Amino acid sequence: MKKWLISLTFAGAVSAGVFVLYFYFNPPMGLGGIGSSESSKSVILAVGNESFGTIKVDEILVNEKESPSEVKMQVTDPYTGFVITEDFSEFEEEYGMTDLALVELESYTSPSSQYEKMDNGTATTDDKSYGLSVLHQDEINKVTIKYSYFGIPLEEVVHTNQHTALNTEP
Repeated sequence: MKKWLISLTFAGAVSAGVFVLYFYFNPPMGLGGIGSSESSKSVILAVGNESFGTIKVDEILVNEKESPSEVKMQVTDPYTGFVITEDFSEFEEEYGMTDLALVELESYTSPSSQYEKMDNGTATTDDKSYGLSVLHQDEINKVTIKYSYFGIPLEEVVHTNQHTALNTEP
């Protein structure tokens, strides 16, 4: 009986370890397009969940682990898209500007799956798209997203100065 209990405990610990390691090497957060204002003091990151379950964003840091001035999650649909702004108040309703603490990224909402649905013509206004809007008093070069998935703390680091595809400069 004692051997059986030890074996079961060991198997459970190994299984839990494999589960945690799997998500460290295959993070569930999906990242898509990146946009910034001309001053680069406002950044939008298309984010989503590539897996089952939900993702809770716990903390956002910019540059060298500084707290941003303001952070909101835009909760829209693929047809509405996102807005790059330095004033959230004028777009709160239209682009679903929501406090980070109130949002959990639903399963299978990665930007790549949203793009695929748009290409296939199967996207609907019921599909959710998430855009992480970050404001800072200085130019934003890096955004660190700390989040949890099934209680496992994970982190994504995005270097915004390397992605200028959606920059609003003329």
